[in-house]
Parts: sequence; structure tokens; C-alpha cells
Amino acid sequence: MKYPMSLEEHDIKEFKESVVLNLSDGQTLKAYTHHLHNHFKILPMHSHNYYELNIITKGHGMHYIGENICSANEGNAFVIPPNMKHGYYSDEDYEIFHLIISNLFSHKYADELCALNGYSYLFEIEPILRFDANIHILPMLKSSTYEYIKAISERLIFYDEPDKAELPNRSFLKDALTLNIIAELCTVAADINSAYSKDNDETIQAYIYSIAKAMMYISEHFAEKISFHELAAQLGMSYTTFYRSFVDINKMPPAQFLKQYRIKNAIKLLNYTELSVAQIAQECGFYDSAHFIKTFTAIKHISPNDYRAIIRESM
Repeated sequence: MKYPMSLEEHDIKEFKESVVLNLSDGQTLKAYTHHLHNHFKILPMHSHNYYELNIITKGHGMHYIGENICSANEGNAFVIPPNMKHGYYSDEDYEIFHLIISNLFSHKYADELCALNGYSYLFEIEPILRFDANIHILPMLKSSTYEYIKAISERLIFYDEPDKAELPNRSFLKDALTLNIIAELCTVAADINSAYSKDNDETIQAYIYSIAKAMMYISEHFAEKISFHELAAQLGMSYTTFYRSFVDINKMPPAQFLKQYRIKNAIKLLNYTELSVAQIAQECGFYDSAHFIKTFTAIKHISPNDYRAIIRESM
């Protein structure tokens, strides 16, 4: 396939204003299929403020994310986080299943989602590797799993059609189908660990996946005190090699990554809970509220209380 090195943002205004990209007020999920073909080969570069789960359901194409490009073919499944610029190109019959997941849905089922083995890799670690490090370890669905998820996705699209709005239990059924898809994909994502652990330990790929495992460890233990020297030893790496590899992939030291991860989770708690600043500081691994306030203000250029007040006013 001959493909462009970058996607021009032509027709992006019309594209952004289309119903495809919009969630109506109170809508927590949206499911649809986008079809590329010979006369419309490009899904232009764009971004949005919600998570989007994509499954390639037909054909071979190229996935553009940030300044990086990777192949995305039938059976590939992956998540696009908020505000991550992305697009697609294919010169053949190509279909993408899109599942838009609002912050309201993520908050509603936060406990269930975070308990899924593989969730951190699918929603947080793999997108970072793809976007920041140009490392592509996209989950590829086995035939049986792919057919099962495809059937669920078709059912979800059915319930999402406007003329189905009055169906009994429609919202509950959409939530259940979405959780089912996510759970299946998390199982696939968790299996990647064992698949890549079989690689030769001397390869660059092994270093890459060691850092991915470190990122997963941080995502699961960010509220605790983390020793990066001990983490490097657990991964079978010297601290120097661990530090250098981590910075190569994440463009920041591990301590900074941990700090930003804690702030990201603090933002969720400020947005969606009534926990006090002191309680949030404890939940997110800061040793006291003063340390949390100082760190939050340095990164976000606003205090936690002022941030919460602005968010509450906009709701």
C-alpha cells in the first residue's frame, strides 16, 4: 500500500461538526462504523476530549497518531485517549468500529474497569508507547474473540440507533455490552505480557516491554511509596539502564512520570467525588496535603480547590 507520510487536515471543520464526533448532552456512549473506500480514503487527523475504542473490522490501513504511523489491520483493537490527535488512511475497502466512551461512563464504572486485568495496559500504557515512543504492540484479536466482539459491537450499534431510544432497558443494555467488549479486550491486553516475555531478553523489544511493565506497576501502585531502584532490580535491569530506557520511551524521568500520574488521578477525584483535598492527597500517594497542593499548582498552574470550583461551575 502506498500511503501519505502525513494526513492533511482538509475538511476537518465539516468533519468535526458531523454527528459522528459529537456526544449529545447526557449521552455516555456512542457506537458506529466508519467506512473508507476508493473515493474516500482518509479519516482526517482530529482529537476529542473522551476515550475512543477502535476495532478494525475490515481491510488493511494505516493509523496516524501524533507524528507517528503504524499499520492497523482487520482484528487490531486499541484505545485512543482524550486529546490525542489521530486519523486513518486506506486505499482499499476499510472499516473501523468506533466506541466513544464518555468521562461519565468511566466514572460510573470506575471500580469495575480498574479491577480488570489488562485495563491499565489497554487504556494507558499501550497508547503512550504508540503515541510518544512510536512503539506498536497493538492487540490482535484471535479469530474466535474477534467474531465474538464483532457480534457484540453490531448489537451495540443497533441499540445506539436513534429509533431505538424508547426500547426498554436500552441504556442498561448499552452499558452491559460496552463493559463486555472492554473486558474481552482487557483479557487480550493482559495476554500480551506472557507473549512478549518469550522474546529474547537481549533484544531491544525486551527493554521496551520491561519499561511497559514498569509503567503498569506505577499505574497499579501510584498511591504507595515506589523505589525505582527496587523496581529496576525486579525487572532485571541496572538502575542506569532502567532510567535511560524509561526516559527514551516516556520523554521524562520515572519520578516525573509518577508525579504526573498521581496528579491525573487526583483530577479525577476532584472532578467526580466530594473527597477533601487532604483525602485526595492521601489517596494519590502524596505524604501530606501541602505537598499535594504545591505539586498540583506547579503542574496545572492552579490550586486544587480553585480547579474544583471552576469545574463545578461549568457542570
